[in-house]
Amino acid sequence: MSITTPFETNLQEQYHYAVRTLSALDITTNYGTPVPDMAVIRHAINPAKMGWLEYRRSQGLRDELVIAPRVGHAALSVADLAQRADSDAVVHEYPWGHTVDPYYNNDHNGIFEGSWQVGFMLGDVQDPLCDKPANEWKEPGLVYTDTDLLAQQIAIRRECGLLGNALPGGVRPITPSLYIMLHALRRVRNLPIPDQETFTRFTQYRTVRLVGMNQWLPSAFTRNDHLVLGATTPNGKSDRNGTRRVLPVITY
Repeated sequence: MSITTPFETNLQEQYHYAVRTLSALDITTNYGTPVPDMAVIRHAINPAKMGWLEYRRSQGLRDELVIAPRVGHAALSVADLAQRADSDAVVHEYPWGHTVDPYYNNDHNGIFEGSWQVGFMLGDVQDPLCDKPANEWKEPGLVYTDTDLLAQQIAIRRECGLLGNALPGGVRPITPSLYIMLHALRRVRNLPIPDQETFTRFTQYRTVRLVGMNQWLPSAFTRNDHLVLGATTPNGKSDRNGTRRVLPVITY
């Protein structure tokens, strides 16, 4: 007789809500590939990842399984997915509009190359590299705040280095489609949605210079329970500007 561990029970519940969220958005296939099933995802969580996630759960951290379609090319754009997830989403033309460099309508972080992205959104409430609060708003997952883009990129690389051989591959910056699906998941589960306009920077993107203006980096936040895709200045330092990380599980 097989024994279901607490980790697997929790994973099954999270998988149920992740699939239910995709169904609510009428997304069942992507690039002709169906949503990966539970057995595929469970098999992809190796003992190192499972042990790390279990330890974090024992410390009271909430890491959320999210399944997102990879966007770009013939599939949905970032803007399309945002408006499916939230009909009142605000998508700024720069740098997210269809008329701009299509680079910003793809998931670019070198880790998710399949039709589907599956990963755990990490819910840290303290800075992963020290013991200070991750942000002044006590918003789970928003880390490396009050610093500039370069420092955030360096922090994630350093974090991966510290995880080392214990967690091969480490953590990665959240992609726009995973961020959007996390927002949709919160709505499906009736979970609180941050409402203090804290920006999540997508640190894997390059910056863009608008005519006569400064450099901007694709970023997102929520306002009045709704999704906003906009931008932040990469050199700006604010306790509202941070980034998020994901523990990749599988590309499918």
